Amino acid sequence: MFRSLALALLLLSAACSGPQVVKEGPGWREVQASGSTTAVEVTTTDPQELATIARTHADPRLRESAAGRLEDPAVLSEVARGDSEARVRAAAVSRLSDRAVLSIISQNDKDESVRAAAAERRDLIRFVGPGHPEHAGWTSRAPGTWVRLRAELKIGERAGTVDVLRTVIRSGVSGVLLEQREATTRRALQGTVKDMLDRTDFPAGMRQEGEDSTELGGRRVPCRTVLWSGQYGRVIARIKFWLSEEVPGGIARVDVEESPEGEPIRYLRARVVQWGP
Repeated sequence: MFRSLALALLLLSAACSGPQVVKEGPGWREVQASGSTTAVEVTTTDPQELATIARTHADPRLRESAAGRLEDPAVLSEVARGDSEARVRAAAVSRLSDRAVLSIISQNDKDESVRAAAAERRDLIRFVGPGHPEHAGWTSRAPGTWVRLRAELKIGERAGTVDVLRTVIRSGVSGVLLEQREATTRRALQGTVKDMLDRTDFPAGMRQEGEDSTELGGRRVPCRTVLWSGQYGRVIARIKFWLSEEVPGGIARVDVEESPEGEPIRYLRARVVQWGP
């Protein structure tokens, strides 16, 4: 009886003591999982320790986990371009925000899956810096804030609609990092709608301000408007913004009219239909 009680207490003690640590070091540990297998854990949030693990640890599982938590763009670029394991490079790619570096990786990485991940990430992110029409409207918004735009495109006799979701990843006075997705597929926005929305990031030419109203949340709201008219290479474009402080990003609606040389005129209307939180 006493032996059975002692054994039960021993088993209970082992169960309460948590996983057995096999190895550990600054910011990481390896624990016994099931049978002869082990699992690894990153136990730090310190940027320097994360960088050291991602750059130098011998176990690719830990390098992958640390890379997925990195913020430093220089370290992310180094790991994404230089690690020997595709899974580690892919983890770093998922955190990168430098579109130039992502473009290089999408063309040159030796692993097809990493190239695809870099191309998707490059097309997914959108940086709003000082001087951008939306900068003031995003800087005070917390990560996770989002807007949904309904983009209506017409080219000649063809017309179509796509919903676009923009979500804040990081924000601050130096700039705001957003993810821009097609709302239905959750993939990076592509095609003519993306090209025309990209054009609104850098409006140029003659500027004219005014006042107007637009529908927002089922009601008409007064807005300040800014109309840009200019030429972008072979494309003559008119871009008009309806600005309202009620919505994240400050743009309640944007209309784009483009006249490409030798092609039909393209019209795009993108208006905010939802936002949160």
